[in-house]
Amino acid sequence: MSWQLWRGDKSEGGEGLAAGACSAAYPRERPPTHVNRDVPPNVSTLPGRVVLLFATLFVLAAPLPSAGAGYVRGVVDGATLELEGGRRVRLAGIEVGPSLDEEAAGALGELAQGHIVELRGVTEDRYGRWLAQQVLREDGVWLQAELLRRGRARVQTRPDARALAVELLAAESEARAAGRGIWRTDIHAVRAVEDVQRLNQDRDSFQIVEGRVLTAAKRHEGVFLNFAKDRHASISVFIGRDALNLFANAGVDPLSLRKSAVRVRGWVTERNGLIIEVTHPEQIERLEEALPQAPPARHKKRRGYSSRDDGWNWLETYP
Repeated sequence: MSWQLWRGDKSEGGEGLAAGACSAAYPRERPPTHVNRDVPPNVSTLPGRVVLLFATLFVLAAPLPSAGAGYVRGVVDGATLELEGGRRVRLAGIEVGPSLDEEAAGALGELAQGHIVELRGVTEDRYGRWLAQQVLREDGVWLQAELLRRGRARVQTRPDARALAVELLAAESEARAAGRGIWRTDIHAVRAVEDVQRLNQDRDSFQIVEGRVLTAAKRHEGVFLNFAKDRHASISVFIGRDALNLFANAGVDPLSLRKSAVRVRGWVTERNGLIIEVTHPEQIERLEEALPQAPPARHKKRRGYSSRDDGWNWLETYP
């Protein structure tokens, strides 16, 4: 579709979601016509050391539906724009925590303020903000990918906003490998699954962890990926029943991750031990590089743990 500024209606070139998204006083001719809509701009490829869990993501995602374009009046925080007319747009697919917000806001202001942006893959959140999976500047710069490439954010997809996970992870991986921005220090570094002391300090925060899955156990409430025989010796990963449906749709069996080296991202919580709940497959990357091998499993012993207070279970499973 052609560029058109938001009028808040369904006039030519628009699919208005709500009224008053941005002013129509800016000329339609202002955005350039050379932006390639079919390929997300400035996207590098994933390094060979990481593969996502399902093959469909290796095919370049089809262009997301456009919701029109708007003039950026200002920046609210490190992941939120304010358009002319007062509409607020959240950049979906990235995480900018409190400790990252100031620098991310500065980078986002430099990238976006005073520009016209096209919004793609838009939904509305409970706060009335638009969540846009792809925010493209008039010269083709993809704001989410550029923030990640500069090391000013981390990837955080959602079950309803994950169409461009491959491209986002590629940009984050590029910044991490180059040691840019937040990756220059260990404050936001990828945690080892067995670094329980540090992960305890990280409770109730978004983190990225790496380790080799020792066991994968299916219980009535979901699947648990365990990285150690003792649940207190490492963090665990829980995949609930709703998430398992998404895994099944993607053709992925989480039980197949046993003995695999993985990188998992999500919120660290305490439920009979430290745990990250995975809500969709894009939270898990299978690592091709060698990680330390887990101790060999024994064949005679089987031991279980269950809590009836909150319904969470942890199980050591030996083949």
